[in-house]
Amino acid sequence: TLLDNRENWVTDIAMSADDRWLFALDQRLCDGEGCDPPGDASATLWPLPTEDESSNPIDLFQNELYISDSALSANGRYLAVGGESQEVWLWDLAAPNPSKTKIILPGHTSQVDFVEFTSDNRWLVTASGYSIWTEGENDHTIRLWNIHESNFADIEPVELSGHHADIAGIRTS
Repeated sequence: TLLDNRENWVTDIAMSADDRWLFALDQRLCDGEGCDPPGDASATLWPLPTEDESSNPIDLFQNELYISDSALSANGRYLAVGGESQEVWLWDLAAPNPSKTKIILPGHTSQVDFVEFTSDNRWLVTASGYSIWTEGENDHTIRLWNIHESNFADIEPVELSGHHADIAGIRTS
């Protein structure tokens, strides 16, 4: 099966709304005391539908730091992940080789805890500000990235700051 031979916990599985991709994230989970070595998160995309069981999966990353959240856009075009790297990673799944399209969206100064796309596929919403193990180290911000813009290199997020308590989740409609 597609998820055989995984050594770590599979922590996220998602299918794109257009049924073209299956995404799986696996990683070693730690107890809050820290991992040695840290990280060990990997992400894989499988093209769907396929009658050929030998369909080649696409490795997006391997042996990375902990990933807190991932999201697929409603139109199936984008995949976003966030975590300990303090960056948001975005891939264009409409490209011929999605693994070559990784876009890094910097700006958070602590772990990115939540990522979510709006239903109109215009905005990517990210948040940093919730971790039971890093109290006081969170930047407590929400960022809105206009992914409708064509030039990701110049993207400047709208930053919503001033939260003094944890951000325990985000939802869009």
